[in-house]
Amino acid sequence: MPEQEPRSQDAFKFGELRERSLHKQLKALYRPDDGEAEWPVAGSVADLWSPTAGVIEIQTRTLGKLRTKITGYLAAGLTVTVVHPLAAHRTIVTWNAEKTEVLSRRKSPKTERVEAAFREIGALWEFLLNPKFRLILAMVRETEHRCADGKGSWRRQGKSKIDRVLDGEFEERLLKGIQDYASLIPQNWQEPGTSREMGEILSLGTGEIQALVSCLKKIGVLEVCGKRGRADLLRRLALSS
Repeated sequence: MPEQEPRSQDAFKFGELRERSLHKQLKALYRPDDGEAEWPVAGSVADLWSPTAGVIEIQTRTLGKLRTKITGYLAAGLTVTVVHPLAAHRTIVTWNAEKTEVLSRRKSPKTERVEAAFREIGALWEFLLNPKFRLILAMVRETEHRCADGKGSWRRQGKSKIDRVLDGEFEERLLKGIQDYASLIPQNWQEPGTSREMGEILSLGTGEIQALVSCLKKIGVLEVCGKRGRADLLRRLALSS
């Protein structure tokens, strides 16, 4: 027998609202005391606007979609904070097609990490060192709700993602200046060395380490200094404090 979710059927309106629960929850948590939500600023509508804190954008995925908005905010001389959640712990709840009963509940073995998130973060590389820009990575515990409706990805066996819900408190990782990004390079990586060697130390896949290294090269943390076979040799650049 499927487990009955201890909430009324009206408790969630999965997929019917433009904002998912996680986005709403983070927006409420990061809203300053003097802040306004969905506020017109510099030709865009900001998630949050505050005279003291500037613009705050909550982006749960596809950070590259913020590029136009961030460009406009910074051109107007505004301070910009982007909050991007990463699931340090995730519980997956699967509902039936009618979204009335829970079919299963399990803990996901996957853990999202800062070093592995640069396929997203790298899309904003030209803003990362701007003194008016900062990136907050919220390392959250979340519940991801799925629906067995046959409309989702084959990787999820046809199950659709219908909501993400924040579960309790979380930690933050602030990335603001070049030293913060340089700190992502493992101390025991021997240089000059290859991205593959760095990826092995960090336990990252090929695409993940390539995205991290590419971004660190663009912002002046790493540089290519030679070749080892067909692989680029990399070294840290001297950073100003």
